[in-house]
Amino acid sequence: MKIKNITKFDETREVKFSEIKKWYNTHLNTSKIDLNDKDVYENIYHKGRWAGVFQATQKPVQNFFQKAKPENISDIATLTSIWRPGPLTANVHELYLKSKIDGEMFDWGDQRINDVLKESYNCMIFQESVMEIANKIAGFPLEECDNVRKAIMKKSANPTEEDKKKAQELKDKFISGCEKNNLNKNIASQLYENIQKYASYGFNKSHAISYAINSYLCAWLLHYYEPEWLCAYLEYMSSPNDIPIAFSDVKSIGWDFVPVDINYATKEWTILPGKKFMPSFLSCKGIGDSAIDEILANRPYNTIEEFLWDENNEWKHSKFNKKSLETLIKIKGFDSLNCVGEGKIFSSYKHMYHVLIENYDLIKKTSIREPDIGKINLYKIAKETYGMEEWSPKEFIEIKFGLTGTFNIFEFIPTNILNKLNDNNITCIDDSLGEDKEILWFVIKESQIKKTKNGKNYLLIDAIGLSAKVHKIYVWLNGKNQNISFDNFTLCIGEMTKSDFGFSTNNFKIKKISLNE
Repeated sequence: MKIKNITKFDETREVKFSEIKKWYNTHLNTSKIDLNDKDVYENIYHKGRWAGVFQATQKPVQNFFQKAKPENISDIATLTSIWRPGPLTANVHELYLKSKIDGEMFDWGDQRINDVLKESYNCMIFQESVMEIANKIAGFPLEECDNVRKAIMKKSANPTEEDKKKAQELKDKFISGCEKNNLNKNIASQLYENIQKYASYGFNKSHAISYAINSYLCAWLLHYYEPEWLCAYLEYMSSPNDIPIAFSDVKSIGWDFVPVDINYATKEWTILPGKKFMPSFLSCKGIGDSAIDEILANRPYNTIEEFLWDENNEWKHSKFNKKSLETLIKIKGFDSLNCVGEGKIFSSYKHMYHVLIENYDLIKKTSIREPDIGKINLYKIAKETYGMEEWSPKEFIEIKFGLTGTFNIFEFIPTNILNKLNDNNITCIDDSLGEDKEILWFVIKESQIKKTKNGKNYLLIDAIGLSAKVHKIYVWLNGKNQNISFDNFTLCIGEMTKSDFGFSTNNFKIKKISLNE
């Protein structure tokens, strides 16, 4: 990751851990940055700018963070401790929001208890809170408090009589200690019962604080070094399953993506003016390291002729071969040469593919008598076949998916259609709430007719949304249309019901959406 105005490592040599540690302590140590920077909290956590922010990578927890609006490290620690199965089952997240946002603080019946828990808005979240209550309210010596915590939180599926006896003794001692500190016996008893309920989900605060600091450091880097942080995030999210998620995150922050281009792409993500990112050459099958090195050594290229031939009309590249050229044409990687489009040498990229790849030997041909025979063939074939239409959006996506293993759905679905879906409250299938009869949009990756055990046909769809996650949709076929089918990479909306097996619907509840609407 390259950070502007901060000394960076020499990328040509191996970096030792000791050097990384020294760099971190100089620039990112918590003694060097402000952990209470309001701009970071407001512009990242409050506004929901999440790309690569630790502990906030899933949609539900992101929504929770935005509602709760953390203002310090303790708040972040509390939120991440709440968003776990135990606390969620106990609806602690709702209690927390009522306390923090609505001001409806739970009253424990004694101000001393409220004071212990005020940092987490009177919600009992951390194990350390149990220890503090044991000390300040029940009168246990500090050196015994951790043992009290362990004893209260320890559970046995089959407690022995001895276990039950010890548990009762601890409870009696706790309540007695509270009474000695002038706490009403009924309140003390209820406090102990609440602690036992909390024991099923209590979290370690020191652990949570460490995680919260890591989350804040990510947010701090995103806020102050946005391009560099996003570039590092895109490099990290390099698997086919992760890339669409990264695209969606980065796009939501206001950045755009442009196709790989022969004159600008490198072996890493490239930051371009106008808040744009360009993928690396290595993201595409068929373009290897040696081919990239050759391109980097010979560019910039101004024309297609300058790209293909040198000043002596000799074929310019040896490592950047036919396969590499084919890949770059298929992903539309020659825009900077201004050679594709109306009035240009190629009417479309499909036309360029036909001329250069399907006639590769003729274009590459050399002759002593006619040293420019390759160029002559290029112009002749291009002129004779001019007017060939472009690949359709669906064809292009299928091509790109085959070359990269993924695709940027924002290249596939026009922004106006995504906006229209959003305006009509039609949710992406990734964000389903699991409610009955949800209206969801999705893209069909693959579909096939299957048979139930009773021999009845149904359609099984592999559907994807903004992420690469595949969702199974079982389409039950009713009425006369028993041979329903969908082409791959078709945009659809449908009324769905979700279960543990996936989504289900009927054939008449799915509608194809034209990308030209």
